[in-house]
This record gives sequence, structure tokens and C-alpha cells, in this order.
Amino acid sequence: MKTKWETFKEIWKNPRYHALIELSFYIIFFAIIIIAFRTAGNSETNLSVLDKLNTMTSFDYEVNIYKNDEIKYEINGIYYETSNTFVLNDKEYEIIDGTVMLNGNKADLLVEFDLFYITHSSLYNTISEAELYSKTTYNDDTTSKTYRIFEEEKYIDITTYENDDYIYKIVIDYNDTLDNIEDYVIEIEYSNIR
Repeated sequence: MKTKWETFKEIWKNPRYHALIELSFYIIFFAIIIIAFRTAGNSETNLSVLDKLNTMTSFDYEVNIYKNDEIKYEINGIYYETSNTFVLNDKEYEIIDGTVMLNGNKADLLVEFDLFYITHSSLYNTISEAELYSKTTYNDDTTSKTYRIFEEEKYIDITTYENDDYIYKIVIDYNDTLDNIEDYVIEIEYSNIR
């Protein structure tokens, strides 16, 4: 009886089978290379949409704060790496090391709550700890997800709007179920995400 090795040597001596065996080895080799490149390329896209919110380093933003369905504040800003400048009430502010500055001096914003809680990194932390309440996918492939933060029997809704694997809008609804907070709605829109 012939062993497998002896059978292989006999086939190898035949020029026709020799060429087919070499071709098979080349096909297997290049298939492995192609698969390796494809899987290596996908490792960067494994971030969730919520994780991308936290890792955004450069974007424009617009914040509209509504109180009892009327716009109370409009904030337009640019966040670039570690620099955060925004315009509120026709004055340009800059946030340096967590301190709001106006013309190089520490400034007090006459806003009823701390703007730090609506920064993209703070919202990431809040949303990642919240409970997903509902999810809707629209015909244009955008998705809205509503997260609910409970405080006893009362709650705050945070709705994210996603398109092209990025969150482009967040709506925070401090609805009237909370005793100590008035009926505020905060809309944050992100653009020029880089």
C-alpha cells in the first residue's frame, strides 16, 4: 500500500498535476493575504455610534435651549481638539481648562444650569449609563434612540439622532415630571464632524 506521501510524489512528477498543485498553493496564499487585509481594515470601524460621540475631536455645534416651548438661549460654537469657543448673547466665550472665559477674564454665564452637562463627553457618560427606552428607524436611514434617566418615578428623556454612523443631534427633555426642574428642552446639533 502506498502512503499519502508516496502518492503525492507520484502526482508531483506529472507536469500537468504539478502545475495544478502550484496554482492551488498560490490561490490559497493570496486568499489568506486578502482575508487578512480585509479584517485588518475593519478594526477601525468597530466603534459604536455612541463611542464615536465621545471620540469626536473637531466639530461645529448649535445649542438651542427652550423653556416652556419658547427659545430662551441660542449657542453656536466650534470645538477643535482641546479648544472650545462659542457665542452666547452676541458675546464670544472660550472654555479653557473647564473655565468659561470672556476677553481673557473668567466669565459668569447667566444661564440657569451648568453648560458642562451638555458637552459631548459629558453626554456620552450620561447616555452610556441610561436605559434605552425606544428606537425608531426612518425611511432616510436615520435612527432616533430615546434614553430615559429615572429619578424615582420621574424621568429625563435624551434622544439621539444618528445618520452615517454619527450622532448629529441630541435632544434633552427635562419634562415637567421633575419637581425641581422647569420644563426645559435642549437641542444640540453637530455639523462638520471631522
